[in-house]
Parts: sequence; structure tokens; C-alpha cells
Amino acid sequence: VEIQVVHDAQAHCQHFLCFKQVANICPGKTPAHRTVTFRINRQSIKLVLFVLDIQLPGPVADSFTMITNTMSAMAMLFVGMVLAKYPIMSMFKGIKNYEITAVRLVLIPVLVYFIMLPFRGNVIDNVAFGILVLSHAVPVGSIVATVAAEYSDNPISASRYIFVSTLLCLVSIPLISLLII
Repeated sequence: VEIQVVHDAQAHCQHFLCFKQVANICPGKTPAHRTVTFRINRQSIKLVLFVLDIQLPGPVADSFTMITNTMSAMAMLFVGMVLAKYPIMSMFKGIKNYEITAVRLVLIPVLVYFIMLPFRGNVIDNVAFGILVLSHAVPVGSIVATVAAEYSDNPISASRYIFVSTLLCLVSIPLISLLII
């Protein structure tokens, strides 16, 4: 019974996070196409609002802010539900976990550091430079697991990447910070 409850909760969380309710908007298209179409249209609306400097009424803007703030928590809840099904030691198996983590936590920030280094001090001040490099040194985002659940049958791989990169960022972020200083 517990396994079924976790599975049902995971399905409801996945349903909420991946916008599966838009499936009836575009009849005759694949579910992935409908979801992508919805997300592109949503981005277009945001762009028009930004370019034309249109301010939404306070209650509407507050509603969107509250929904946006819940998405990170819901994505982490989804990752936790996926990870709860597997033994903790299985998260550390597989070289692919460490390859992706090394690229995300070390290679990308180091590349950003060396690409932006000529602009440090004259075009970009030191604080902005540090923020730019450190923002590229954060772990894999938890929303990746929900996207993987939407477009593949194996969200456990994405959840493993998130888990391993979050643990290893405890070492990598201080090292990247030393590089900046």
C-alpha cells in the first residue's frame, strides 16, 4: 500500500510540474509537441510584456510569483520521491554521474572564468565577475528530473545527477571561490 501511495503522489507531482493538463489545447498533436508549444507561447507572452513594459495588476503578479516560488519546492519533492524508491548506494554507481557532475561543477565554471577574465576589472567589476562564475558552478537544477520524467521513462538518471552534483558542490563551490579570489 505504501508503494502505491508514493507512486500516486509521484504521478500527481509529475502531472503538476510537467503541465500535462495542456494536452487538450492542441488536438491531433503529440503530447510532447503540445507541451513544448505551450511553453513557447508562455515565453512569447513574457517577452511581449517585458519589451512593452506592461505591468500586470498586483494580484495577478503576486499570483504568478507565488506559483513560481512553489515550483522549486515541488521539483525537489519530485526528486525525493524518485530517489526514495532506490537504495542510497545505487546513486553513486555509474561513471556517467561523475562525468556530468565534473562538467557542470568544474569545467563550465572554469571556462566561464577564463572567457570572462579579460573583462574583469574594466568592463565587469569584481563582484559581478564572481557572481557570474559562481552562478555557473551550482549543481544540476531539480527541474531537470521533471523534464526527464516528461520526455523519457527514466527520471532516475536525472535524479542521480541532481543528487551527486548537489553533494559534490559542497567541495567544488569553495574551490571555484578560491579561483575567483
